[in-house]
Amino acid sequence: MLELAKKNKVDVVCSNIEHLPFKEASFDLIYSLATFCYVENLDSVLNEAFRTLKPGKKIIWFYMDPEHSYTKKYQRWDHLPTFFFDVAVILKKAEDAGFSENIVYKESCIVAYSMTKPSKVLETQEL
Repeated sequence: MLELAKKNKVDVVCSNIEHLPFKEASFDLIYSLATFCYVENLDSVLNEAFRTLKPGKKIIWFYMDPEHSYTKKYQRWDHLPTFFFDVAVILKKAEDAGFSENIVYKESCIVAYSMTKPSKVLETQEL
């Protein structure tokens, strides 16, 4: 896939999703399809997404529903380790990373997440 993208003159960066080689607030949108199920440390990935997103922008990603029968079959078929977190766990991790307006759409075996980096990150102050 990377070679095809290069042939079509697309800029390609291959890197570790937990340590992205981009500066803070680089992206207007992060979009992921069937990638995060291969990531054991979802906290690191969400923190990197938060870091590299511009304020007020979104990450949209699609994930397999861990409770769906197809997902359970997929885990047996796939030769790579897979990690399917429960929706509530993902929403908690997203909140911990700083995301707001966390929206979940479920359809069949797919769960879609839309998470927004707040326009302004409020600092906590001691009283």
